Amino acid sequence: MQGYVRREGRAGARNYVAVVPTVGCVNEVARRIGAAVDDARPMLHHQGCCQLPTDVRIVTDVLIGVCRNPNVAAVVLVSLGCESVNADEIVAAVRRDKPVELVRVQAGGGIAIAVEKGTEAARRLAET
Repeated sequence: MQGYVRREGRAGARNYVAVVPTVGCVNEVARRIGAAVDDARPMLHHQGCCQLPTDVRIVTDVLIGVCRNPNVAAVVLVSLGCESVNADEIVAAVRRDKPVELVRVQAGGGIAIAVEKGTEAARRLAET
């Protein structure tokens, strides 16, 4: 099989930059970033807010798993800023295995700026 060997030793058949929203409220931001970069794929979902602690833990673990998938070469994590899911925890878990960049919508100046920063990050990560 031709593929891509990852830092942690696993191999993937694809070499995508995953654009992962931490909460469904920023799906559109992730979708726009994914549409702007050929090798980027938005991983949309509708979780991450107004959930019980057990559910937040499950969502966090699933998002970490998506990011650590061997078909993912790098990650752009998109955070709204007020969600229940802890974006910094996801970044810390993923950073051990692959490049990850965090884009914060509310703290970063809004949707347009987040799309611009996320697109720049995805392009940069796709080149590595």
